[in-house]
Amino acid sequence: MKSADDPRIGRGMRAQLAARRARIAAGERHLGWKLGFGAPASMQMLGIPAPMVGYLLGDALRYTIASVVMLTVGLILGYRPDGGVGGVLAGIALLIVFSFAFSWIWTMFGLLLRTEKSVMGVSMMVLFPLTFLSNVFVDPETLPAGLEEFVDVNPISILATASRGLMHGNADTTDIVIVLATAAALTAIFAPLTTRLYRTRG
Repeated sequence: MKSADDPRIGRGMRAQLAARRARIAAGERHLGWKLGFGAPASMQMLGIPAPMVGYLLGDALRYTIASVVMLTVGLILGYRPDGGVGGVLAGIALLIVFSFAFSWIWTMFGLLLRTEKSVMGVSMMVLFPLTFLSNVFVDPETLPAGLEEFVDVNPISILATASRGLMHGNADTTDIVIVLATAAALTAIFAPLTTRLYRTRG
């Protein structure tokens, strides 16, 4: 059975979405940069980049913990990475580097938009197509031609392929270079913009 036809994937995604909707309905709020920015203590610290960078590093820590949890569950279920400990660590490190670079975009939106709900709405509009139209959940060969072409150039697909390759010990150097170059470009573009917005708000 191909992964794209595995009913467990659909059930799992529906359960995740249902749980997320339930938490939002119960009043959950994202305790991130947008909420902390308006606090008096944070406002007093405007002009000092430490709080912003600290939040981003906190995100990196959360990504690391999430990766460890997912890997642990995978090992319990029988996943055995052929790349060994080094390959696993390299795969996780690549994910963290890309995620840290991507976080600059959301921090910028947190400074531009008025409420945390606005930030969440924009992030979902960006993340949902990038995530679901990727090779994370579905084999691209099972998709229509147009979608398959998009999936092949989707940076999330390239990241997933590179991370899987590192963990399996057969990573394509080109994929790794593309991920690192994309992360460097995102940081080079959005880090200065976000820092400028941060100082302007002060």
